[in-house]
Amino acid sequence: MILHIPPELQIQIFSYLPFSDQINIASVCTLWYNLLKTRSILRTRYLDRSPGSIPENMHRLLSYDGNTGRFGCILQSGRVQEYFIENTISQKYRDDYRKVTESPFLDEPLFSPFARENKELRTYMANFEVRVSFRAGNIALRRIGPGVEKFCADGCDMTIRRMVDVLVQSSRGDIGLLIQEREDVKIRIGFIFTRQGFCAVFSEIIPKSTT
Repeated sequence: MILHIPPELQIQIFSYLPFSDQINIASVCTLWYNLLKTRSILRTRYLDRSPGSIPENMHRLLSYDGNTGRFGCILQSGRVQEYFIENTISQKYRDDYRKVTESPFLDEPLFSPFARENKELRTYMANFEVRVSFRAGNIALRRIGPGVEKFCADGCDMTIRRMVDVLVQSSRGDIGLLIQEREDVKIRIGFIFTRQGFCAVFSEIIPKSTT
């Protein structure tokens, strides 16, 4: 079994894995995730070049499949019930929806810890913001930012989960109005890249009638 292979060789094997496979094995056991936190492998989870509007040094969980992918979550009763990544560009990817609710990658920094002195990244982080809108009618609800410090006292260490938690807490009033306090209605949030961060697009998931 691979668990009986020396850790040094496991790390070497894992270093060849694409990000999609890292997502899978990170949740298998603590040992494998600890091996995936090895500096050389952790670096691969951050973009080293910019595909379109996505900035360099952003965690790949937020840029799944580059410009064709989307990260998001599902809320119910004001709490995150599920995190997901999906491909949105083509009909053939309609079923490419992956739950990542249990992924330890959610607790990794949003921005690369290896690029703290990068001037362009520091400028991007200083202007970072999340705009909240409701898809029906494209109603703008609020803006959080600018600056990562609005999400975390030490903005450099802001995790993906922390960004979502702050967004949800700040939007509780808006969410209540959108769902009219109905406990059976879920909210889907999709994160779309903008020049200065994300637009978090809220939409309702109305349960089908059982009558």
